[in-house]
Amino acid sequence: MKDLISIFLTFFRLGCIAFGGPAAHLALFKQTFVDERRWLSADSYAQMMAIAQFTPGPASSQVGICLGMHRAGQLGGFAAWLGFTLPTAILLVLAAFGLTQWQTENLTGVITGLKLATAAIVLHACYSMTKQFCTSKLTWLLLIASTCVMILFDHFLLQFLVIVAAALSAMFFAPALEKSNTPVQLDISRTLAVSSLLLLLALLVVLPIVSQNSSNSSLMLFDSFYRIGASVFGGGHVVLPMLENEVVANGWVSLDDFLAGYGVTQAMPGPIFTFAAFLGGVNQLDIPVLVGAGISLIAIFLPSFLLINCCFYFWQNIAANQAVQKALLGINASVVGFLVAAFYQPILTNAIDEYWQIALVLALAVVLQLKWLPAWLLVVASGLITGLLL
Repeated sequence: MKDLISIFLTFFRLGCIAFGGPAAHLALFKQTFVDERRWLSADSYAQMMAIAQFTPGPASSQVGICLGMHRAGQLGGFAAWLGFTLPTAILLVLAAFGLTQWQTENLTGVITGLKLATAAIVLHACYSMTKQFCTSKLTWLLLIASTCVMILFDHFLLQFLVIVAAALSAMFFAPALEKSNTPVQLDISRTLAVSSLLLLLALLVVLPIVSQNSSNSSLMLFDSFYRIGASVFGGGHVVLPMLENEVVANGWVSLDDFLAGYGVTQAMPGPIFTFAAFLGGVNQLDIPVLVGAGISLIAIFLPSFLLINCCFYFWQNIAANQAVQKALLGINASVVGFLVAAFYQPILTNAIDEYWQIALVLALAVVLQLKWLPAWLLVVASGLITGLLL
């Protein structure tokens, strides 16, 4: 119980300061759990990131769940997800109630500071992960190629295809490994893995059939958000057109409410999938706000838990294979490339407007490298300082 409380509080604190999207979340997790708390090695963390990129759903939330499971099993994964998601979910439900007024023009300085701190965290992660995982000409080439592709082209399937291409390239062209990395270990039994896979598929088949033949609004809402959570690749922003197609096109949420909620979500920390709580809260299906928010939030994240159970179980059984280990070299390099691309766009392009901001980002990254401040305190300090100055 003590471990679960500690996991929840740690992720709750991170959920309050995790601005900047999935790339920033992953960088913040690495800084907190690999560099500072040493819960796991950089290799194990990279494996978590790689597998999360392969599976549908919110990559950063899935990595957070894995970190909690690595520490304290299934309940640890739930505590990590709840802590990381709850801060944003609470704020979005309040927004759905209409109890808050967002005057972002009065927070320009604070938001600028948060963006700069986010840029520094991601820059530091890019530097440290490049040193860790790009140690040969091949991995450097894959890093550069994946970065360029992700910057130049924009398609929701591209990330998956780049990972596959990088894995195959390393599998065929990387030299034989003298030492294999130890597969990341999560407490997942074969029974749990198979049950999770069967439940995942069963719900995908049964829910649409039952909801179409039922007038139960809650069931229809759960079905829609579950299918989205189980099928979306490419991170938070890719989920938006899918959500709009489900809730706006069906008349469950007005377009004005959808756009207003999306704007509010952009100013929030934490995973963008938490937008589901707002949409469930402002539903026009006569479902109470809290009930609708809870149904939508649980439904969109449930596939992540089931996918982690089945994917990581099978990963632990094949990860020691030499070909898989070589493929992992390419996957790690491509994932670092995604992080570098995300650092450029949208983080850097949206955070930097003036030359002094470049200097501040570099200074904050140095502070992280020298471990003078933990990442969460750096975010708070940056927001307060620029909030006072601007």
